[in-house]
Amino acid sequence: MNKIQLPTEFDPYRDSTDLPIELLAIKEEKWTQIAHEVIGENSESRKKGITDLKSRCTDLKLPFLNDEKLNDEEKSTLESKFWLMVLRAGGMDPERAHQVLMNYIGIINQHPEYFAASKPPTKLDPVFQQKVF
Repeated sequence: MNKIQLPTEFDPYRDSTDLPIELLAIKEEKWTQIAHEVIGENSESRKKGITDLKSRCTDLKLPFLNDEKLNDEEKSTLESKFWLMVLRAGGMDPERAHQVLMNYIGIINQHPEYFAASKPPTKLDPVFQQKVF
């Protein structure tokens, strides 16, 4: 089995509490680079994977898409980030990513007490949003 050598700075969001939102795009580039190196992600596999994953999840309703406080561009950005996050969790394999998502939803349904204090991204304060996005 080949071992993957991860970069020293594995979490590019670490220490980004005071970064303006413009600099977070630079941090996203680091995540994209890591995803390319570790799981072979590229723009083609990202687009195809997201399309395939979305087609497997047609019954799934993303709650933030109904948030009236968000404009269409914000909703589209959140949706893209969501599907990419799930796809990466499945190693860029839409079938595995779908299974990861179904397992996660199953845990939410079986153990809602673990998620009771969770807040959707649209309800978080701007500083925390800068850390996440």
